Amino acid sequence: MAGGLPEPSRDTALEGGLAGRTIHEVRDLSAAEQLYLYERTRRFKARKRDANPEAEGPALCEIPDDAVEERVDNPDCTVYLIFMEGSTRTRESLRNAAVYHGVKVNEFQAETSSFQKNETITDTMKMLSVYSTQRSVFVIRSVLEGVCSWLRTAMGNHAASMGVPLPSFLNAGDGLFTHPIGEFVDMYSLLEQNRWNRETVHLALVGDLAHGRTAHSKVEGLKLFQKVTVDLVAPEIFSYPVEYRNRMREEGFEVREFASVEEYLEKAAGSIADVWYFYKPQFSKCGDLSAMRLSELRTQVSFREEFLPKLLG
Repeated sequence: MAGGLPEPSRDTALEGGLAGRTIHEVRDLSAAEQLYLYERTRRFKARKRDANPEAEGPALCEIPDDAVEERVDNPDCTVYLIFMEGSTRTRESLRNAAVYHGVKVNEFQAETSSFQKNETITDTMKMLSVYSTQRSVFVIRSVLEGVCSWLRTAMGNHAASMGVPLPSFLNAGDGLFTHPIGEFVDMYSLLEQNRWNRETVHLALVGDLAHGRTAHSKVEGLKLFQKVTVDLVAPEIFSYPVEYRNRMREEGFEVREFASVEEYLEKAAGSIADVWYFYKPQFSKCGDLSAMRLSELRTQVSFREEFLPKLLG
């Protein structure tokens, strides 16, 4: 369980650095590296607000390279945003992050790209990777599960043979699998909400848990906490996949299940989660549903004003 996780040492920031590494799942960063990432982000945010980062709680870990600038500031490095399915918030947040870092940013439009000419994604990545004189980072959102993991395997020999640095592949959401980049943001928010205390966390996941990729990533992300309680609030059609539910219990999480927000408030009265995370229902992935059924599902996963007395009482 999370209580015995290692902390970064004074001599180690990120274990070997992140250059050339792929993040396909949350666990591609060690627990120590995740803590470093969150503490570094916390200090960055505090500096931007001219605040003391430790005023709200203890440091998560030592930051031996705290004086090193966060920005890459190298126009010879390139970030490719490759979105093979639609997204606005994820794409724009990542594009703005890349622009902040002072690197070259290329947005690859899948709908007008070589993918439409039956070129494989592997061949496309091989072609793009040699366009940069320095490091390349590919941020990929795809309907294909495991694409970043595959590219990590396929690109090693190619980079060496072409004399270019090994590129990184970052998973911005793949198929119905996971979304580690989104989960890192969620975990930072949870730690901030918890005033940087890792002893315990209690949250409710509400809505479409079948298709919510960051919901799946929480199996790994929440392991940073010593004691974890997760309340799954979803009707059967949106229920949390059994493999992730089982993995949570194997990790020692307390997992409770409820079919609707109303049922949750009634049956869990006195032990309601402090943090609720709502997942938008993706009805388009549920087949043909009648208007009445759609209305029922919306009701089951919505928090209504009439529920406030139950929540506050």
